[in-house]
Amino acid sequence: MFGAPKKHAKEFSIFSIKVQSSAKESYSELFSKYKRWLVYSSLAWFTAGTTSMLTIFTPLILEKFATKSYVQMIHLTLIVWLFALSGAVVAALLHDYAGRKRLVVISFALLGVFYVLLGASLSKNAYVLELFLSLAMFFSFINVSGAYTIQTEVFPTELKGFAVTNSFKINSFILVLVI
Repeated sequence: MFGAPKKHAKEFSIFSIKVQSSAKESYSELFSKYKRWLVYSSLAWFTAGTTSMLTIFTPLILEKFATKSYVQMIHLTLIVWLFALSGAVVAALLHDYAGRKRLVVISFALLGVFYVLLGASLSKNAYVLELFLSLAMFFSFINVSGAYTIQTEVFPTELKGFAVTNSFKINSFILVLVI
């Protein structure tokens, strides 16, 4: 937000905080100097958006294709979420070792593979469907973890909030084009 530090200086003075407006929020700088990072972070968020689809539709997929009862669907959903939690833990452990970019790219590629396998297995064996859904959720959470960290690391501090906001806008634009 342009001019926000000046606008809120009075409120911050209550806490003895001096507000300095050093942010260089400009679209020309963002799109000229950081265009590559903006596209990269937007694509990372786009790929991370698949987690929302899995989160919302896992019980529905299981109920329709893999379960005979509500209780079984809950048990299978729990297994899927244990894989998701495992993916988040693996990502946290591998971020510094493997690198965020590599982690996001590899996890997204494997997520794509398991999406294709998941789609191909919908009318097949329920156990195969459960396995592919669980592995998709595992790689999805690795991907999300990488996307969150990428957003906070690729832009300089003075442009971070402005850049992240605009990468969300670009991500939304990409989603509209895809849908």
